[in-house]
Amino acid sequence: MQQYEGWTGSIIHGSPIPQFVINKSHKIIYWNKALEEYSGIKAKDVLGTDQHWRAFYPEKRPCMADLLVDGKTDLIPKIYRGKYSKSALIKGAYEATDFFPEMRESGVWLQFTASPLIDKTGRMVGVLETLKDVTKRKEAEFALQESEEKYRTLVENVNDVIFTMDLTGIITYVSPVITKQYGYLPEEVEGNHFSRFVYQDDLQIASDGFKERTEGIFAPNVFRIIDKDGQKRYVRTSQTPRIEDNKTTGFNYVMTDITENMRIEEAVRAAVKLNILMDDMSVNDCISFTLDEAEELTTSKASFFHFVNPDEKTIQMANCLAENSTHFCYSKIPGHYYPVEAAGAWVDSLLERKPIIKNDFDSSSESKNSPKGSLLLKRELAVPIFDQNKIVAIIGVGNKASDYNESDVNILALLAKNTWTLIRRKRMEDALKESDHRFRELFNSTKSGVIIYRAVDEGADFVIVDFNNSAEIIEKVTKEEVIGKTVSEVFPAIKEYGLLKVFQDVWRTGKPESHPVSLYKDSRIASWRENYVYRLPSKEIVAVYEDVTESRHAEEELRKSEEKSLIYIKEAAMRLKNPMEVIQHNISSTIIDIESGDCDLEDVILQLQLQMKNMEQIRRNIIELNQAIIGNYKFISPASKKYLTE
Repeated sequence: MQQYEGWTGSIIHGSPIPQFVINKSHKIIYWNKALEEYSGIKAKDVLGTDQHWRAFYPEKRPCMADLLVDGKTDLIPKIYRGKYSKSALIKGAYEATDFFPEMRESGVWLQFTASPLIDKTGRMVGVLETLKDVTKRKEAEFALQESEEKYRTLVENVNDVIFTMDLTGIITYVSPVITKQYGYLPEEVEGNHFSRFVYQDDLQIASDGFKERTEGIFAPNVFRIIDKDGQKRYVRTSQTPRIEDNKTTGFNYVMTDITENMRIEEAVRAAVKLNILMDDMSVNDCISFTLDEAEELTTSKASFFHFVNPDEKTIQMANCLAENSTHFCYSKIPGHYYPVEAAGAWVDSLLERKPIIKNDFDSSSESKNSPKGSLLLKRELAVPIFDQNKIVAIIGVGNKASDYNESDVNILALLAKNTWTLIRRKRMEDALKESDHRFRELFNSTKSGVIIYRAVDEGADFVIVDFNNSAEIIEKVTKEEVIGKTVSEVFPAIKEYGLLKVFQDVWRTGKPESHPVSLYKDSRIASWRENYVYRLPSKEIVAVYEDVTESRHAEEELRKSEEKSLIYIKEAAMRLKNPMEVIQHNISSTIIDIESGDCDLEDVILQLQLQMKNMEQIRRNIIELNQAIIGNYKFISPASKKYLTE
């Protein structure tokens, strides 16, 4: 039943009709405020229990909702003999009227309906039971049997229509309240067969009910009639036989209008159905579904739903319908933006920030300002939809055959609130999907290996929950091979490597840590890695790491090359040392000879020529050394090469 929570809880809780819902385990999941006030039992005292019987009986016994949950509908005729009927409007639902002596001071009469809640697979997931206190009506019925004179006085002062029929179905009397409730004068009804006023689709239901009366079965009956304005109205009838000279000569009826209650129930059912279907629907599909229901429940012929921009100065056309499923939009393109200041009376609900009813549109000057090609409205109801004191959308219906009223406002507001909740949820889901898609693209496109882990055994080990494409390349395994396995299974040397402790520290403290470049080696793989580890809000940890094996190999090659170059340099230095010492000695000797006067000019010139040859040899040795350095030192820069060769 979790799928019904949230979006419909507020609907049931805010309903003026006492209602409760039990799940397949007979546990109460909703107990609305109206039922709290009526029964005196607070929701917090019974939610999650099977004690719904406490509101009606002094000791535990099954309610009608329990019989539906258990599929024991065969017991209903035994427990509610002469008091129940199958719902003519709701498949699988049952209705009954019974007296509850333990309730209130002198007991009450309750009319109750138990309706199964069906999910999108057709499986019953719970039962909604709706209650109505009909004590006054039953007292009226009893009064009818006691005194004809009292009956006349009573029927003219109650809101329910009281009428009598003969054994052929001809209406012989109807109370004057018929005019107020349905527009007919009593003389327009009396003398006619009841079938003349029954909605065609429900004629069989009403006829079957009348047949039961003639057979002595007196159970409440629910069907629709047509009022004088041509509108369908839900009614519930209960009856007693008219006895004259110990013979049944006809029937006394009490007819209660339940249109508003039924529309509220249908709105709740529409909300349930929409929530079930929502997963397979777009936002526009959701809006279209709501507009269909709004037209049906308010008997309107047109409807619209438009989003309001945050500045409340522009409206985004979302969806709008009219007669014969044609579109009723001031813009023919859904998603088009329309300025509020250029709109007609249909945005008054936005400007005045409250529901607006216009039942005389023909004489309204606003209708003349409607854009060319728009639907001519005769009546209109528009309701603003609020989210945290901001108007986020407008929903409206139009061209009902009769005037719109507060009941229509309540129905439309209920549908609107539920729909906006679902639209907001749908938008959040779509945003999460888009965010997840962007994350997945980033996750799989980064060059770093990324692995996400979930702690198990209080952080003793970590299970791999995600594994990106780069990690697959680095580890030479596929994601499918490692997802669900522990880090110690996939990386058996992780403890010796020192990374497991980093995982545990980050998981416990939530503080990110780096693990310096180190060699990881096991029987499967060996490589140099550098890791950075952090914790997510979900308490999962993420390891982002680089395989730096190639750079480590390059560094090693550089080191070896430098060592080799050093050998060449040492060798060259030794080769240069001896010639330089000879030149130094010869020059020193020549200087001594010159100073002592023991040499002539020719000897000096000869010595200088000899030293010049030695210097030339040194120059060649230096060139050979430079070439050796260039040839053996792979990482020398271009500028250094140029310097050494020039």
